[in-house]
Amino acid sequence: MRVHQPPEPPLTSAESSADEDMADKITDVQVNDLLRVLRAEVPIDTKVAQVTAIKSGIKQHNVPDNCVAPLFEALRSASASQHAVLVNAGFTALNHLLTRLSRQEPKFIAKEAARTLPLIVEKMGDPKEKFRTLALQCMVTIWLIAPADAERFIRNTAMVGKNPRAKELSLQWLLQMHQENGLQFRTYVPTLMELLEDADGMVRDAAKSTVIELFRNAPNAAKSDLKRQLKNFKVRPAIEQAIVKELVPTSAVSAVETEAINDAPPPPRPNLAASLSSLSAERPITPMSEARLDSVEPSYVNTQRELDDIFREMQPHFEGRETEHNWLKREESITKLRRLMAGNAASDFPDQFLASLRAMLDGIIKGIVSLRTSLTKEGSSLVQDIANMYGPAMDPMVEILMQTFIKLSASTKKITSQTANATIDTIIGKVTYNARIMAHVWGACQDKNVQPRLYASGWLKTLLIKEAHHKSHVEHTGGLDVIEKCIKKGLSDSNPGVREKMRSTYWTFAGIWPAKAQAIMNGLDATAQKLLQNDPNNPNSPKKPEPAARPGLATLKASPPKEAATPPRVLEPVSDTPGSEAPTPSRSLRVYEDPFTHDQPTPKPVFVVPVLEDKPVNADAANLVKQEDDINAGRGPVFSPEKAKQNSRLLDSGIAKVKAKSLDVHGFRKLQGILRDNKASFTDEKFESLLLGLFEYLEAPLSDFAPEKVQDVKAQILATIKLLLKKERENFQPHVSRGLESLLATRSGYDARTHIVSGLELLADELVTLGDAQEIAAVLTKRLSGMDMDTSGSRSLSMGLHVLKEMIDSRTAFVPTDGELTNLAGLCGRCLESSESGVRMDAVQLCVALHARVGDARFWDYLKGVKEDPKSLITYYIVKRQRETATA
Repeated sequence: MRVHQPPEPPLTSAESSADEDMADKITDVQVNDLLRVLRAEVPIDTKVAQVTAIKSGIKQHNVPDNCVAPLFEALRSASASQHAVLVNAGFTALNHLLTRLSRQEPKFIAKEAARTLPLIVEKMGDPKEKFRTLALQCMVTIWLIAPADAERFIRNTAMVGKNPRAKELSLQWLLQMHQENGLQFRTYVPTLMELLEDADGMVRDAAKSTVIELFRNAPNAAKSDLKRQLKNFKVRPAIEQAIVKELVPTSAVSAVETEAINDAPPPPRPNLAASLSSLSAERPITPMSEARLDSVEPSYVNTQRELDDIFREMQPHFEGRETEHNWLKREESITKLRRLMAGNAASDFPDQFLASLRAMLDGIIKGIVSLRTSLTKEGSSLVQDIANMYGPAMDPMVEILMQTFIKLSASTKKITSQTANATIDTIIGKVTYNARIMAHVWGACQDKNVQPRLYASGWLKTLLIKEAHHKSHVEHTGGLDVIEKCIKKGLSDSNPGVREKMRSTYWTFAGIWPAKAQAIMNGLDATAQKLLQNDPNNPNSPKKPEPAARPGLATLKASPPKEAATPPRVLEPVSDTPGSEAPTPSRSLRVYEDPFTHDQPTPKPVFVVPVLEDKPVNADAANLVKQEDDINAGRGPVFSPEKAKQNSRLLDSGIAKVKAKSLDVHGFRKLQGILRDNKASFTDEKFESLLLGLFEYLEAPLSDFAPEKVQDVKAQILATIKLLLKKERENFQPHVSRGLESLLATRSGYDARTHIVSGLELLADELVTLGDAQEIAAVLTKRLSGMDMDTSGSRSLSMGLHVLKEMIDSRTAFVPTDGELTNLAGLCGRCLESSESGVRMDAVQLCVALHARVGDARFWDYLKGVKEDPKSLITYYIVKRQRETATA
């Protein structure tokens, strides 16, 4: 941890007085006297006074050409002194000299760069923050004139030296020059890789942040090259993973957001060559008792070449037989493939990735049939991922995979057998139907082992559900006869478990081919027929419960069990009684969908009413709403761990979409609901990330949205910001200045008559009461002073002047210092000359507020340069305000 440095030494009386007086132009005699004094044994105050006098001359006048070289020599000497006050005066003067010459005659900087840069690099590692900041400014100035010299000293001295502060500042300089001036950083990459492994932890962190920001918007080829460099330089895995994770390809952002809120696998990729039956595979298939696939961390590739390199590196691990040395590599490789599929490989490079998987299929199967359970499970999960992602596109691989997994389903290891069952079920539910799949199921029905015969009924049921709307496709390929044989074989199996499972499949079959099913039942003996008819899946089973409204818990406890089971109790309209619960409509509480998109319509609740009930028309129609309101009124914001986790994922997804500038009006309303009802944990990091993202979103042009929707989106952004201000007022305070800057930038795009402008001004008026007055004055004055006087600039100026005026009026304790008043007066003077009447009027109102705060004499002392016409107008409004105040 760096030790905080003490404050800078105060200016001497000589330095203060010299700054106050108007400095004369620099002469040869003055420069020679400065060199003589610096070399002589005289009091330090004398040297500081001489340097300060020279500095004042540099700030106010051009430097004669013949004085440039000796002046550089003198200021370098002063900056290298052992006395802090002399170093302070000398180095600040050197910075002013560089700034002056960059505008006056840049060639002198190029001549002196080689002799000045060593001193600047040394100051980049100075313990004092002020000198490091000045050194950074000097380096930026020199680079604009002599880029080759500046980059050579940065790369060969500052970045490779022993001073960690110099390394950190050089990294900051590199990033700043790249972002502001487009500096090409390719030659710095080897040095950056070395800094990622620096002995100093803060240097490593700075290097990591710099690399991420430099490559964030780089081409995909550059990102791929960076990954190779990280491996070549053997950067520690934690740093490498942190960098790679941040450099997600742009095309993968939407997939990451969707995965954050929906754990379900993505739908299969459309394939026009697939049969119609394969397209129905997106419907839910037979529920499986096994747990959901283990999720993996997404991994992203930037180019097809990088993807090919990954497969090429994996290939040797799958050659030959499995050994103690290669089984772990095989498992890691299969996991890597799953991570690539969870990332962007299957979406950005679908054909290449699938072709590589097909080429790797033999190796994948070697992992699937391994005796190591973890490797088998990972291989099976990969096949399920392929089926879910590609669907019919994996048809060429189905034959060998079916053979492999049917054999595996007979394993004595329960987890292996169940995993194989789930994988076959997924394959059948996703790929195109053909006669070979049916043949494999028939083979499993005849297997000598119980497990394949038990699982075959579930596979057959999955196939029937998928093909229910395409009966002719099955009939024309001879599949119907095979299905009949499978059902007959299962219903007469020697194992009672197989028979029980096949009964469920039979009734699915009966719903599709009732005549064929009746023929099968007629061929059974009386006992088998009775068991089949009594099966719970039989829609006409006498034991099947009636679809009447279910009584509430209080009713069940109050009523005798035998009476509750009688038909009269079933037909009783319990939903009308105050003590019972109304029929429960289907709700979307368990459907974990993305609330920030509205691609699919929300299903309406369906109220199921018993057919035999007698109920007056619209009787007690408001009872359901009333009961639900009464129930909800007693509930607090208490959520189950699963619900809390889901809400947290939804919040993270909303933040990510705000930062990506893709959240629409509907999504903002959902996000506001989460924030308003405290449905998710809201950490300081999440708050800051969301708020800064909203500010960036607000001031963005939003060219991707339709023009008529842009204002609606920005209105929702404003509403979300106001909600955050209301809920997290204390955490909002450090971001007030950034918020005001964002509001000014947004205001530049809208005419005063636009309805969003009033929302911007109201929010700005509230923010000025929360932030630090000195900071607001400094930030807004600096930003407004640099704005153009064109149409968009005038809009921002008008609002900014209004905000400053409101801040002064509302913050009675704020009295501008001389420096603040100078800046405010300069801004007012500039705006009083504007061609826009609104800007001039807002400047007058700000002047009136300043006059009331600082007094008449001080006010006019700082605005003495204003022309007569604006001065008369200001005087008029000052008098008017004084009369109104006196009357009140």
